[in-house]
Amino acid sequence: MKPTDQISRLPRKVEKNLHHFKASELQMWLLYYSIPSLMIFLPQEYLHHLGLLVEGSYLLLSDKITNQDLQRADYVLADIYREFAVLYGTNNCTLNLHNVGCHLTTYVRKFGPLWAWSCFQFEDLNGSILDSVHGTGDVCLQIMWMVQAQKRLSLDASHISNPIFKTFVEEMTHSNRRTVTIKQRAENCQIAGGITGISTENLPFENDIRALLDIEHDLGRLSKALRIVRGDVVFYSEHYSRMKKRIAYVVTTDPAASGINLAAVQYFILHHATNKCFAVIRPLRIHEGSPYVHNEVHHLIRVEKIDNQEKVILVESICEKVLFLNGNKDYACIARLPNLYGLCS
Repeated sequence: MKPTDQISRLPRKVEKNLHHFKASELQMWLLYYSIPSLMIFLPQEYLHHLGLLVEGSYLLLSDKITNQDLQRADYVLADIYREFAVLYGTNNCTLNLHNVGCHLTTYVRKFGPLWAWSCFQFEDLNGSILDSVHGTGDVCLQIMWMVQAQKRLSLDASHISNPIFKTFVEEMTHSNRRTVTIKQRAENCQIAGGITGISTENLPFENDIRALLDIEHDLGRLSKALRIVRGDVVFYSEHYSRMKKRIAYVVTTDPAASGINLAAVQYFILHHATNKCFAVIRPLRIHEGSPYVHNEVHHLIRVEKIDNQEKVILVESICEKVLFLNGNKDYACIARLPNLYGLCS
C-alpha cells in the first residue's frame, strides 16, 4: 500500500510493528489498508463486522457530516455492538466497545466530527514539546524559552535575504516542512522543479491543445514539467520518479470541463506562448461489476484503467488528489481523505 504525500507516515508491517503503531498509523490502517489487506484472510462474518467499524469511523471523521451520514453511522456502530459478543466472546466486551456502539454518534452530534475533539493533534504537540526539553532542571522554563525562540526565528526568517540561510531557518523552526522550488509561474499554476523541452512533431494530442487554447496556428514552444503547485497543494505526476514509496498522481477532475471524473496524471505541459499549463492524463473509471471493495464500506471505490490512451486537460480541471491503493491487485481502489484537519505526524 502506498499513501499520498498528504499522509506523513508510510505503512509498516502489522505483524512486527502493531504494538508500536502511532495513533495516525492505526487510523490509516483502519480506514484504508485493513479491508483490502484482509479480504483473502478473514471469514466473511468477521470481514463484514470490520467493514461496519470502518464505515462508521470514516463517516464520523468527515469534514462534512449530514443527518443521513449520522443515521447510517448510528446504524452500523449499533450493529457492531450487537454482533461483537457472538464473534469475539462476552469477556471482550469492554466499556470502550459500549461507548463506540452506543454513544459515539451522540458525541459527534453534540461536539462535531471526531477530528475536531480527538487527541491526535494534542499527542502530536506533546512530542514537539518534549523535543524542547534537554535537561531535568527548570523544564517549564526550557519549554517557554524554546517556544519564544522559535517564534522569533520564524519572524526573523522573513527578513533574511540569503535564500540558503532562509530555507535553513524555516526548516529548523518547522515552518516550511514541504518546501518546493518554484521555477516558473504559469497563468493557471506554478511550475515546481525543472522543465524540459518537448517536440511538437507527432504529438498525439496537439489538436486537443489547440482546441483548449482556441488557436489554429502552430503551438510554438512546449515544455514538460513533473510537478505543479495550485494554491497550497503540490500535484505530482506518474513520471516523477523520485517519489517511489507514495502514489500522489491520481486525481479527481471536473467532468464538466474535461469529460472525465478520475485520472492518473502522467506529466504536465507548459505552453510558453500563452503561459498556460496542461495535464497529460490516463483516465480511470469505477469498476463496472462491483463499485465497492466491500459492500458496507462506501469510501473504498474500485477502479480500473479505461485504456492506455493519453488525454490532455487544463490543470484547473483537476479538483483534488485521492488515495490510490493497489496493494491488492484484484481490488485496486481509490478513497478520499475524510478531512485534512486531523492529520498528524
